[in-house]
Amino acid sequence: MTTSRLKTLRTNLVTDIQTQLTADGVTDVTVTPYPVLADQWTREDRVWLGTITGEQEPLTQGPNGKREETLTVELTVYAPTFGGTEEEQAAGEGRAETIFASVETAVRTDITVNNTVFDVNVESYESNPAYVDADGPVGMFTAELVAEAHI
Repeated sequence: MTTSRLKTLRTNLVTDIQTQLTADGVTDVTVTPYPVLADQWTREDRVWLGTITGEQEPLTQGPNGKREETLTVELTVYAPTFGGTEEEQAAGEGRAETIFASVETAVRTDITVNNTVFDVNVESYESNPAYVDADGPVGMFTAELVAEAHI
């Protein structure tokens, strides 16, 4: 019996996103399967996967015991700058947009996430151009990806 695709989805999404960033020539971005711990925080461009929630329902067609699983993945793009000028804020937001474009391309290019699911989409996203931390402005995107699998 197949179990949840959660762990495999997390691992394969990280690989797909890193591969796409490299193919797009977007360098110096760290992609991690989990958020950065507070004591390991550095000001570098990052993409991380956060909470993954799932729902399972009996599959209406096919063999007994099969289920349809829907997984919702929280994803964050973080592109910090130093200083507090408007130009630096725009640069951070522009960098975050470039990184997020690679994330979108990765999801659209491999909709099965290396045969982990049968479909994945960017369900929603939000840009936060006003985000500023203690060291200056940060380009920040948050997104929800929704994946579906038969298990």
